[in-house]
Amino acid sequence: SGLSPEEEARLKAKNWSEAKKKAYRDLTGQLDRNLYKAESSLGARKDAKDANSPDAKEKCKELFGASPPVTDALEKLGADEDLKNEAFPPNGARLPRIKKLLTADSSFDEEPKDWCMRQLIVKDPVNAGTPENVDVAEKLTDAYLAAAGSGLSPEEEARLKAKNWSEAKKKAYRDLT
Repeated sequence: SGLSPEEEARLKAKNWSEAKKKAYRDLTGQLDRNLYKAESSLGARKDAKDANSPDAKEKCKELFGASPPVTDALEKLGADEDLKNEAFPPNGARLPRIKKLLTADSSFDEEPKDWCMRQLIVKDPVNAGTPENVDVAEKLTDAYLAAAGSGLSPEEEARLKAKNWSEAKKKAYRDLT
């Protein structure tokens, strides 16, 4: 199934329907396979010396092609509290890997300091910075933030989203509350 033995044992112990367990296996498999593909493509693209080489263009295409299935799985796992809690435990690796792919561990309101999707869009506007790829990165960011959670209630988060504040100010608000 692609799950670690520990994750498979936890899943077997859950009092979930077989359909829910299957959905969990399918969605985490989709997420893990495509996240690995995106990470590998980003690494290979970073190693390419010439941004316009066929290999660099192909790796860029693979990176942005692997990201929508990650977004889809994130959204579906995040929509069910049980699935979300199991797929993204506090010390789990999935959410940190997605953040690293997006931001190289920078905060979302600062310029990335290392190689990641956001930096690639800026450094390679011809191949990576297309409107379609920017949209892919924004959707993945939104799904990541929804799955990671802010610690605010849905009502507070909705009020905050409606405010015409910078992302930095919104982050400061979340950090303070």
